[in-house]
Amino acid sequence: MPPIRSMRLLTTFMLRPDLALLVRHLGIDFGWLAESKCPRDEIPRALLPDGTKALSLAKNVQDLSVGNPSWLADPGKAGIRKCVSSMTLTRLELARVFSFQEVFGSRHLIILEGGGDGAVRSEDEWVGNIVARVRAMLRAQPQLKELALTDPNFTQQMASELSDGLESAYVPNLRTLKAHPSVAAVFLRVAPRIQTLHLTLESWGKYLASVWSDVPQEHRASVTSLTIYLWCNDKWVWSNLDSVLALWPNVKTLHVSATALTCWSEVTSRYYFRQLSGKLHTLPHIRDIELSYEIFHGPAKNDDQHTISLSAALECKVKYPTLETMIGPDRRMWDFKEGRTVGGRWVPRFLGRAEVQRKGPAEDLPRPQSSSIQSRTLGRF
Repeated sequence: MPPIRSMRLLTTFMLRPDLALLVRHLGIDFGWLAESKCPRDEIPRALLPDGTKALSLAKNVQDLSVGNPSWLADPGKAGIRKCVSSMTLTRLELARVFSFQEVFGSRHLIILEGGGDGAVRSEDEWVGNIVARVRAMLRAQPQLKELALTDPNFTQQMASELSDGLESAYVPNLRTLKAHPSVAAVFLRVAPRIQTLHLTLESWGKYLASVWSDVPQEHRASVTSLTIYLWCNDKWVWSNLDSVLALWPNVKTLHVSATALTCWSEVTSRYYFRQLSGKLHTLPHIRDIELSYEIFHGPAKNDDQHTISLSAALECKVKYPTLETMIGPDRRMWDFKEGRTVGGRWVPRFLGRAEVQRKGPAEDLPRPQSSSIQSRTLGRF
């Protein structure tokens, strides 16, 4: 949710506390607290100094997505952190946490706020403060089942800080995790029952693979659904994909995203499908596979370059008899459980294109029905 809309939502909470009590899923961005985003004289007085009073009215939130860094890093935002910690959450997403360089533009030691007790003096201290506060929030959320650390700054440096002091008691019910591979490995060392794992984009190599090898095998074996983003130009991971996938031997559902900065490569998504289909032998229980092809900049390749032939799909099924469904880069979905004979040849059932439905700008607002508010989702990312 954009920062200004978040501010207006909190204002609504102050005006209608009864609506705030109905909210179960909340997405919010504290960027409006920054002077560059919203001048101080434009913030409703009821929300000053930080919107904590309004946020505390949403007492029944179970699913929280929070953007903007200030509430985690700023010593003056302790009220927001306390408010979030007091919620009883089953899902938490930290969607945006700025790096030290983004905020201060330098790796050198600096003194802020006159060098008082709340000052941040270095990048290491900045990272340490954020990680300590993440651990504190996790301690306060024993019912948490799903955690998403989707900000790209939750990387290897934060992983090393997080590994000190993270305990199983902090995440006893965690089942779904979305994070950088290094950060995810830290969590799986102490969370033995994670079933759904989503690894964000990173360049793999021997070091990252060894980090995962150090995770107890029985913890890795609990993962049955895996999503992994890979750079198209990461030659090491595509050459060693079978050994990487073998880290999670009980995976049944696999989504691999081949990601490129531009579309100017002559290599098409068919190449990555061949790479993937030749590396699944280390997943003896594989049931559903999906390969997507994503481009950050430039126009997408045309559908012909994404299309996976029927013969290639059937060849994949022959290699892996347990396979039940497949979604190719062209988004076409095939069902191998059901099929028919065409011209003396068995073909899988074509289910159509797998499309991602996105909500319109007002579809997440509560709507009255029979004199009562039925919708319980506000501002989710």
